[in-house]
Amino acid sequence: MSDSVAFGITILTVLLVLPSDAASQSISGRILAAQNGQAISAAQISLSELGLEAFSEGDGHYAIHRIPSGRYTVSVQRSGYRPATRVVEVAQGETARLDFELQPFGMALDATIVTGTAGASPLRAIGSVVERVLVPDLLSETAVSTVEDLLTGRIPGLLMVGTPGAAGDGAQIRIRASPSIGLPRDPIVYVDGVRIASHRGLVERWSAASRLNDIELADIERIEVIKGPAASTLYGTGASNGVIHIITRRGRVGAPVFDLRTEIGTMWLPERYITEGWVADPDQCASIPCASEDQLIGVNLVDVNKQRGFGDVFTRGLTQRYHLAARGGTELLQYSGSLTWSDQDGVVDWNWDRRASVRASVRIEPTRSLSIALNGAYHDVEWGPPQNFWASNFAWGGTPATILNDHANRGFRTPPEEYDPTVHREVLTGTRATWSVWLAHRAASWLSHRLVAGVDQVEERVIESDATSAPNGAGRSSDVRDRNMPVTTVDLSGSVSFRSDDDAWGSVSSYGVQYVHEEDLASRVTRNLVLPADAFPGGPEPIADTQRTFLESKTLGVYFQQQFDWRARIFLTGALRRDENDVLGRRFDHAFYPRVMASWVIREEGFRRDWVNQLRVRGAWGVSGLPPDAFVAQRQSRSGASFDEQPILSPFAPGQPNLQLERSEELEVGLDVDFSDRRLSASFTYFERSTKDAIIGRAVAPSLATGGVRLENVGELKAWGTETSLAVRALDRQPARWDLRVAFTTIDTEIVTMGAIDGVRVGRSRAHYRGFPLAVISERRVVSAEFVNGVSGQVQNILCDGGAGRNGLEFGGVPTACDLSPRLVWGRSDPSWLLNLSSIWTLFDDLRLTANIDAQGGHWMSSDYLGARHTGFQTSQLAYLQDSAIGQAYRQVSRNGLAFHRAGFAKLRELSLAYPLPDGLMEQVGAMSGNLMIGLRNVATLWVAQRFVEGERITDPEMSRPDDNYAGESGGDWPPLSTWFVRLNVTF
Repeated sequence: MSDSVAFGITILTVLLVLPSDAASQSISGRILAAQNGQAISAAQISLSELGLEAFSEGDGHYAIHRIPSGRYTVSVQRSGYRPATRVVEVAQGETARLDFELQPFGMALDATIVTGTAGASPLRAIGSVVERVLVPDLLSETAVSTVEDLLTGRIPGLLMVGTPGAAGDGAQIRIRASPSIGLPRDPIVYVDGVRIASHRGLVERWSAASRLNDIELADIERIEVIKGPAASTLYGTGASNGVIHIITRRGRVGAPVFDLRTEIGTMWLPERYITEGWVADPDQCASIPCASEDQLIGVNLVDVNKQRGFGDVFTRGLTQRYHLAARGGTELLQYSGSLTWSDQDGVVDWNWDRRASVRASVRIEPTRSLSIALNGAYHDVEWGPPQNFWASNFAWGGTPATILNDHANRGFRTPPEEYDPTVHREVLTGTRATWSVWLAHRAASWLSHRLVAGVDQVEERVIESDATSAPNGAGRSSDVRDRNMPVTTVDLSGSVSFRSDDDAWGSVSSYGVQYVHEEDLASRVTRNLVLPADAFPGGPEPIADTQRTFLESKTLGVYFQQQFDWRARIFLTGALRRDENDVLGRRFDHAFYPRVMASWVIREEGFRRDWVNQLRVRGAWGVSGLPPDAFVAQRQSRSGASFDEQPILSPFAPGQPNLQLERSEELEVGLDVDFSDRRLSASFTYFERSTKDAIIGRAVAPSLATGGVRLENVGELKAWGTETSLAVRALDRQPARWDLRVAFTTIDTEIVTMGAIDGVRVGRSRAHYRGFPLAVISERRVVSAEFVNGVSGQVQNILCDGGAGRNGLEFGGVPTACDLSPRLVWGRSDPSWLLNLSSIWTLFDDLRLTANIDAQGGHWMSSDYLGARHTGFQTSQLAYLQDSAIGQAYRQVSRNGLAFHRAGFAKLRELSLAYPLPDGLMEQVGAMSGNLMIGLRNVATLWVAQRFVEGERITDPEMSRPDDNYAGESGGDWPPLSTWFVRLNVTF
């Protein structure tokens, strides 16, 4: 970590001594808010005649250089403000001053989009949805600290599965539901045009490290998200799950500008998550079942630990983050660099997350037509996972009986002291180095080319050591896992543009070649020391087991795109990409991915209504593919040894030489509109996707001498839904303004066919069935049972629902003996609707109060920790009272039925108060601007669809196993923690 910091200081020192004398023939100015004169950052300033653009800084300043003398139209776009356009005359050898005052609200149809297009393109020309998130504003106004924080709830159709429940935890990202039945579902991620390894790090049943959060938010200018095949065709194989493109901040012409950001706060475990375990009072209940709750003892492990003199189980973890950035340069060379260090302590001593990063960017513009950019970033992470402490002691209930005999465990199944590093230690260390070079050449006003080449290199090591299982603590086991994941990207593209003499119509022809090479080298060494090796002469040596895997994927794609427009109002675009991918071996040749999209800005076609400021209709259709892991198409074997220690090779996986890529096809249509002088903006999209040749695993009989699972292209999956965004200026009267922003999504999926496969079990409690959504909650449903004696104890005459409706898998069938009844569908595991509501109050033009509510529903969850409490771990009231006939029946039939519940919820996700520091104060300290913010995350749960299952309280419906590709099951994962912090941003 110290090496990276030292390297960063060196880079910044070199950059800051570069000359900063600005040259001539430029346009510069400031972007300000009309209502209060405050600076507006991240506004996009464009010169369409030259294809040039810039973004305003934190003080509102912008500059565009190397401009030929002449008359130009300058346009400004900024989310939340009306677009503005002015004409400026640039004289030979001079700098033209052009300031803008923007009116609030508006739809930025001319904002430049780089994701999913063959080069930069105005939003008005794109027929598919590309979401843009401008990061600088969110950092100064809302309670977000990481990339995952920012993405949670803000983008219609994007779902974070399993909100992180500990320091360093990471969630899974789903965009418009899953396009696949059996393959991974995370989107691919690019940083400045370079594909990165976007995996989550160490993934266990209890937690997963977030490597997406390696990227510091303060280094990001904006994030663009495209949601499916209709938008991601040009990214080819692997893009069916969507694409997230992160665009980092760049240098500027002028004297060095410094940005300093400090953040300090704490995280804690809300008391509402602490539930009691139960045990029978031996003085009142001699045998099970007990007669009443009065005969039970409720055990709160937090209180017991204090009473026994061991102190608090959970602490308030300190969180801190420090960021220093510098930007500046000349017309010839602009630079940007930053240093970041963050340290999060979790609510237990062995959970922490420490990260350091350094980033540098240099852009050289030797001529007006040539631009060269070099970008580099290095990240260092050390993470101590929270492990299974929460699950074993609080989700499952611990072992309450041990408090009755003063056992050293004092009610814990795994006491906190066993997580001491001398007893049990687990830690992930890792680095990420991302390097890229950009070359942009504009040979003529109608011809331009761009080359992007780069490498993202991730290296990780996980070390786990354990002395608790060794006899008398004499030995220690260790498990060392290494992973090396380089991703290489080379992307060459070009475009030829043409406009008619009367400017009535135009054409842009784009073409490109893209090469992506991914590797994943993993090794694992496990050692078990039964006794210390030096305990006796010639004593036992470590017993070691070594594993090594290597996966590799290469994709070469070429594409061509043709766009026509009529008066820059009607756009029609067609594209075709051809991909070659080596994942499936030589039998797979290539894939074609077509795309067609259209956009029509009706408001500019003579459609005049005073109450309509802007109106656009759009549509897109496209195809993309999704590959399985490397080598799955080939027959595989594993090495070993025979009983006489001779090396042998045994079948491991049968392979499927005819396996093909999954192919997803999507249609989306929508409209964007501004009403009432832009006091109301709305966007609506309907999408429909079909995935064919879906890959499903079929068990192979051991009699075929292979066994295992064979992947086959026998499935078809449909998904459809709507995405609606609203932005309302509800109040605009001094001293207060009130803005409301709403994002609402509906999503549904259906498995059309799985070939001859009737169903596929997923984990303990879910299944794929034809005619139903993916991974539905599935189990037998008990409808009646009778106590053998009295009103508690054993039950008999248990009957289950015999099934009705679709494929006989819905509720409402004839009661049947449970061993003859089918596993029925209780409900879907993915939400059918998502809602995010942001309320922003601006008071006296200075204070900004923001509240963000995140909600979802229409789905079910299998909280398996509840079933465990009722059955194997015997820590619930039902386990001791046995007074529910249905509950007792489930204890015999399946504990799953004691774990299912509706999982809808609404949470106050963020609450923040931001205050721009007075200009006078900033001048006294030599700063240009400053901002102070107090923020809270996971503030409160406002609503849950269901609170109890058979008397046991549901901890949190958002908990979800991070090691599972599907939502819908919690094994006792850590619940989401609450945090608060104070953040100071100052620009010098």
